[in-house]
Amino acid sequence: MDLSLAYLGLCVTAVAVALSAGVRAVQHRGTARAGVPLAVILFSLAVWSALLLVQSVTPPGPLQTAAVAGRLLAAASVVAAFFCESRALVDGNWRLRRRTAALLAVHPVALVVAALTNPWHHALATYHPIARGDLAPWGSWQPGPLLWLHLGYGYAMIIGCCLVLTTHLLQASSELQLRQLASVVVTALLPVTGTVVTLLRPSAPLARTATPLLIVVACLVHYHGVLRLGRLRLLPVARALVLEHVGDAIFVLDRNEQVVDVNPAGRRLAARLQPDLPRGLLGLPARLLLPHRRNAAVLEDCELHLDQDGRTLHLDLRVSDLTDGNSRTVGRAVVVRDIAELHEQRQRLAAVNQRLMDQLQVIDALRHDLAELAVRDDLTGLHNRRYLLGELQVLLDAARSGARPLSVMLLDIDHFKNVNDRHGHAVGDALLVATARALVDCVRVGDTVARYGGEEFVVLLPGTSREEAHHLAEVLRLRCATVRVDTRPAAGGDDTTGWVATTVSAGVATFPVCGWTAAELLQSADEALYAAKRAGRDRVVCSPLT
Repeated sequence: MDLSLAYLGLCVTAVAVALSAGVRAVQHRGTARAGVPLAVILFSLAVWSALLLVQSVTPPGPLQTAAVAGRLLAAASVVAAFFCESRALVDGNWRLRRRTAALLAVHPVALVVAALTNPWHHALATYHPIARGDLAPWGSWQPGPLLWLHLGYGYAMIIGCCLVLTTHLLQASSELQLRQLASVVVTALLPVTGTVVTLLRPSAPLARTATPLLIVVACLVHYHGVLRLGRLRLLPVARALVLEHVGDAIFVLDRNEQVVDVNPAGRRLAARLQPDLPRGLLGLPARLLLPHRRNAAVLEDCELHLDQDGRTLHLDLRVSDLTDGNSRTVGRAVVVRDIAELHEQRQRLAAVNQRLMDQLQVIDALRHDLAELAVRDDLTGLHNRRYLLGELQVLLDAARSGARPLSVMLLDIDHFKNVNDRHGHAVGDALLVATARALVDCVRVGDTVARYGGEEFVVLLPGTSREEAHHLAEVLRLRCATVRVDTRPAAGGDDTTGWVATTVSAGVATFPVCGWTAAELLQSADEALYAAKRAGRDRVVCSPLT
């Protein structure tokens, strides 16, 4: 193949690839500050390649001089833009200030002035009209001192930036970040290599094709770095602010759950948990960092409570999958947070909750006691009149729906007023308590005994007929006749009677034969009671059938 045609084809290809990559860089720059310098680099490489083409096909004269000046300006723009890109990649907070921009502009302005005035001083380059091969039909340019100065400055800037990026690359632990930084260094060194080859071996057959060829390769690497490695989406983020300064320990794992990135907090935690581990954690299995996870099949979310040096470490472990642009899992991120304070807060909250539960139980017990007190007689402990009326209504409703009998027994202590008058109210109260106990001891399960008022008691007998109620009333009457109350006062008293005994009278009424409502039943039982009183007391009288 004719080398001239190959050279021209490479130049055209370099222009097309550089323009395409520059457009894609602009489209994917997002909010990253490194996106603008990258676009400037790619567009400058496109201009550089185009002017190489122009310089190769035009004869000596103003147009070729302008092409040389344009190439030098494009090369200087690449140097300045690469400086800005490297700074933005290393420090996400870096911004181009006016003073820095002015210093960077000195180089390209000086080059343009030197190129335009070169026909008078020839300090930049000297043109030789003798053709040297197929690639220089009109002659060749020999570098002068100003051109060597320009190349020295440009190479020093690029190499210095590459050294900074390489240092940052060696400190980076993420595989993705390593690839991204490596792509930046490679794209910077490739055009430089082509220019050096051209200058050192100008007579070599492929010497001059090296520059456009390596420009094409550099642009393709740029293209891959932007689209596939997400350079403009990840690297410009202030990683030092996101990872380096965060208090939580962060471990980035690859698909094999080996550590590929870790922040300072993660290194400190690993050294604390496993002092025998090597200082460099990269490449270690993640389970080695956590002693209790060494035999675990899967690393998953959990809370860890580890004993260390006489105290317990409380850690919260959260694991998240990392995916690429095609939703494929490329690794996992493990965030370990010290939750000692949260654990203490939980313990305090649990203690407070327990106290509240205890207080609620006390309140429930007090409420139950109050409810009981509201329906209990203070003296005898029996249900009071309020409870009696409510329970009687419930039993009446059940008796009506089930067509079952219900008997009501009303009992009264005989001559109770005489006991109070002769022995005092304390003895009278003791007699009421003893009588109530005797009634409770004799009734059946399901029967209800209540103090109706004064010395009167009511016994509710669900499912009990008139005859059965009369029999049970006789049993209760006989049992109450055995009640004895000590009447002797405290030591030093004069009363020598010793004991007091009494009897009870009872009236019985049965639903529905003696009444249909609670008031009617109680009224019937009361009338039967007074009939027993009139008949001589200490007896049981059943209400007559209505």
